[in-house]
Formats: sequence, structure tokens, C-alpha cells
Amino acid sequence: MTLMMNRENFEYLVACLSRRTKGKKYENYVINRIWYELADPELKPVTQQYVNRKIGSDGAGLLNYANVANDSEEDPNHAFIDLYFPQLRIGVECDESHHAKQISQDAKRLVDIKRAIPKYQEIRIDVSSGDPVRIEKQISDAVTQIRHRKAATRGFHPWRVDKSDLEIALESRRLKVSDDLLFRHNGDVKKIFGGSQRPSYFSTNLDLNSDWKVWCPTMASLQRGELASTNSMGIINVLIADGDKYMIGEAFPTDESVHQRKRIKELNKKRPKEEKAPLPPFRYPELSENDLAKKQSEDWGSANRIVIPRVKDAIGRKGFQFLGLFSPPARIENYLGIDFFIFNLIKNEVDLNKIPSLADTKQA
Repeated sequence: MTLMMNRENFEYLVACLSRRTKGKKYENYVINRIWYELADPELKPVTQQYVNRKIGSDGAGLLNYANVANDSEEDPNHAFIDLYFPQLRIGVECDESHHAKQISQDAKRLVDIKRAIPKYQEIRIDVSSGDPVRIEKQISDAVTQIRHRKAATRGFHPWRVDKSDLEIALESRRLKVSDDLLFRHNGDVKKIFGGSQRPSYFSTNLDLNSDWKVWCPTMASLQRGELASTNSMGIINVLIADGDKYMIGEAFPTDESVHQRKRIKELNKKRPKEEKAPLPPFRYPELSENDLAKKQSEDWGSANRIVIPRVKDAIGRKGFQFLGLFSPPARIENYLGIDFFIFNLIKNEVDLNKIPSLADTKQA
């Protein structure tokens, strides 16, 4: 199998196939055997593919925006597919001995994965016996199924190993959630929208004009049923799933709680380590229609948002992935005890030729 690939994709493949899931030696063997038996450079393998079990929209359910660790235990909110081929929407699961004890949980898990990945097909390989003949037979059958799936896939697009994801986006002039492109830093994001060719970073927001903004937020993590801010300002950005739709919520802490934490931080600088005071949690206010009207009147608040959040992909690389085009703040909604400004999904793809360019506004 000869691959003419660039360095970025070569490193991706090395990292993908060298992953070692703790305590799952059979899984590691099966994944590599399938990949090398397929000998198909047109297929992109993904190991330990993250799946958000609460999202039913094509593509968005695979974005690990909360940076859930790949070796963490599965729960009702997320799952991991041992080996996944995104072009075919087919996954391979290795059944260890414990799987036999949780048939009902596995059935619910599969339902959730199919919600996140329409037309998903799962292949299960039982490695609990350790019988090499039986395992090799299942691997051979899996390879046959994957090849048949590829042959039956209309409009199959080979994996572009010759170009980076940034180069693919610049060439196609579109962003689509299901394309699963990862941009390594927001300097790449800036280039997509006509920015300078040299690395040129920005913080979180990128103005195209008063009607169009690019937003690269860090999304909140869900810890023990509570939302935790992932930035020092206490701002919480969260993806809220609603059936086959999803929306973004944004909440800001009270000024009082921000100032209180700031005061304690300053005092802690002068204290010995054992006397440092714990920082109080951020508090979030109840929002009113007046707050919404004020938010909507702001230039940033009234703009359409092209959202490209910080994420972590299946092999642990951090970067930015397109999540969709979102509306200006539309309403207030309480989620897990916090009032959020809600931004509705307009569509899950953007034609870059139909939006303003930084080059046109001379901001590059």
C-alpha cells in the first residue's frame, strides 16, 4: 500500500494506528489487522471516535468540543467507536468479555450512535475467547463487509492524503460539518476567511463586517452533571441538543462574582501556599427580555455567527472544527440551572464565496 501523503496526514495515520487503549490488547491488534488487510489508501481510519449521544444532526455529534478524554469511561452522554471509517459510516467494535453482561446498554448505545451518525453500520468482533482462528475469521469477514460498503457508497470521496484540511477548505471554498476538517490553530481559520498567508492569530472573535462574524469559542465541559467554564472569564458556551437540532447557549457571570474572584487571586499572590484561599465559583444572573434586547442591539450580538469551536479530535489533536452557521441571539433559555442567550442553528454548511472576506475589509 503506497501512500503519497503530506506530513500532517502521515503523522495523523501514525498516531491513529499506534494508539494503545489501556487493558485492550486485542482491540489494538484487531484495528491494525483490519487496516492492513484492507490495504486501501482511499479510506480514512479513525480510532476511538468520540460520539455525542445527545445530538442527532449529521456531523455535529462527532465533534469533541468538550475535550472528553479518549480513555474515559463511556456514559449516557458520550461513546467511543473502536475503529470508524467516516466516508462509509461504518464502525468496528471489539467485544471484550464484559460486553456480554451489558446487552441492553449496548443496544441503547447503538441507537444513540445511529442518531448521531445517520445510516451508521456496526460490525462487532468477539475477542473474549482469545481463539485466534475465530478472531481471524471475524476480521476477514469485517474486511469483506467494509469493502462491500465502500462499493455500495454513492458519491464516495477518497481520503485526500495529499492535502491538509486547511488546503482542502481553501480549494473547495466551503465549510460543512460532516466534512470533519480540523484546523490546527486559529491562524488557519483566519486564512480561510481571506486573512494573511503568514500565521496571524486572534483571540476568539473575527469580524468580517457588522452582519458576519467568525466565532471560535471554547465550549464548556460537563462535570458531574454541572457545567464548568473553560476560560478564566467564567463565560460558558454550551451546545444544547434538541432532537435533530442543536443550538448554542452563552452565559456570562455576574460582575460581582468576577470581581470577587479577582480580589482573592490578588490576595493569594501575597500568601504562602498553605494559606491561599479557594476561589469561589462564578455565579450567573437570571436574564430578562431587557437583557436579550440589549444583547441583540450590540453589533456582535446582531451578526450571524460562523462558529468554529476549539475541539479535540479522536487521536488527541487539538484544533478548530466548523460547527455551523448560527443566528444572532434569539431568546433566553434555562439549561442545567443557568440562563443562556440562545443562538439557533441556521445551516450546517457555508459557501465561502457568498460571505465577506477579510481581504475585502482590509483587516488581514
